[in-house]
Amino acid sequence: MEEKEKPLEKLEKITLAFVSKIAGSWLGVILHAAWFAFWLIYKFDINILTLAVSLEAIFIGIFLLIASNKAEIARDRREAAAQKREKDIVDKILDLEEKNQHYQQQILKVLAEIEEKLENQK
Repeated sequence: MEEKEKPLEKLEKITLAFVSKIAGSWLGVILHAAWFAFWLIYKFDINILTLAVSLEAIFIGIFLLIASNKAEIARDRREAAAQKREKDIVDKILDLEEKNQHYQQQILKVLAEIEEKLENQK
């Protein structure tokens, strides 16, 4: 059963998806190129640009690591669920094989009794 998503978790999920989508696309490249060009054309303080770009890189890196960690956790959960389903299937197969062996033994016993009765009738 899935838990209900909390508002903060929903905001985190939306933010991570947005940052990952923009940062990892050509739109992100174009926006950054335009921003840098604007900054350089109008000769704003390059030190502030350097600080802003460094901070942005740090935060984008953190966002992408969080998104990667969440994807890994989701993958691990899917794998664990798949392994549990596989184990359940193997357990059912083993149970069926055990029952099959039991029924085979019962059939052989009945056949032996029938054969004995037929020999006694002769």
